[in-house]
Amino acid sequence: MADQRETDLLRHLTPLGQAHELLIEDVKVVPAGKKSVLRVTVDLPDGPGSVDSEKLTELSREISRYLDEHDPLPGTYTLEVTTAGATRTLSTPRHFRRTEGHEIEFVHDGTKLLGRVIDASDEDQTVTLRIDEDDVVLPIEQVRKARIRLAL
Repeated sequence: MADQRETDLLRHLTPLGQAHELLIEDVKVVPAGKKSVLRVTVDLPDGPGSVDSEKLTELSREISRYLDEHDPLPGTYTLEVTTAGATRTLSTPRHFRRTEGHEIEFVHDGTKLLGRVIDASDEDQTVTLRIDEDDVVLPIEQVRKARIRLAL
C-alpha cells in the first residue's frame, strides 16, 4: 500500500511522464540504510514496444529537477528511474497488451501453461491467448503468476 508521500509524488510526476509519452507506473520510497531510494517505475502507456533509453534519461533529469525544486522528501535519498522490466508479473490489461505477440508463462486453475498474447480488453478485463493452436479468452483475475517467457 502506497503511503501518502508516494501517492502525492505519483500525482505530481505523472504529467512529467506524459510530456515524454511515458507512464509513471509506480513510485516507491525504499529505506536503504541511512538514506532512502526513491524508485520511479515507468513504462510505455500501452501496446508492445520498449522504452527508449533517451526518453528515460530525459525524464530522469526532469524528475530530478522537480525534486530539487520542490524537495518533497526529508533526508538524503537516491533517485532511481527504471522500467518495469521483462520479468514483472502481468496483472492488468495494459500489462498484457505490452507483451502482445510474446509468449507468456502463467498459472490457470492450478496448471502451469504457456500462451502467446493476442489481445487484452479493459472493458471485459480479459486476455486472449493462443494456447497450442487455439485462441482462448480468459478473465485476467483467473490468470496467475503471468510473466513473459524470456528466450535465451
